[in-house]
Amino acid sequence: MKKADWILIIALIGMAVILAIVVYCQKQQYLDISNTSVVVEVDGKIYHTIPMNQDGKYAIATKDGDSVLVIAKGECYMDSAHCPDQICVKHKHISAVGESIICLPYKIVVSVVGNEASEYDN
Repeated sequence: MKKADWILIIALIGMAVILAIVVYCQKQQYLDISNTSVVVEVDGKIYHTIPMNQDGKYAIATKDGDSVLVIAKGECYMDSAHCPDQICVKHKHISAVGESIICLPYKIVVSVVGNEASEYDN
């Protein structure tokens, strides 16, 4: 390879690194968990509303058994459930407004909601 090829490769890698840093910083700037909550619904009724910045384990009692929701470091996930398929437990952690975890056998819906209007889409 010629010297110009190496310069082009290094320039492209440098621009990619700078772009990744800018995107990461902007995401962190607008990620404000103080304005979000986790709403837990069981059988269509609100069971809990928990601020996203309140870390902890929360039991969700249903007539068929208990599930455990964990909120930690601005994310929430189902830690355990007694349903046979365990899809809710295997679901990825959620943190953005509009994301949900749903457990069909227990009729549990865990959603991240915004507490106030934001000019930015989440």
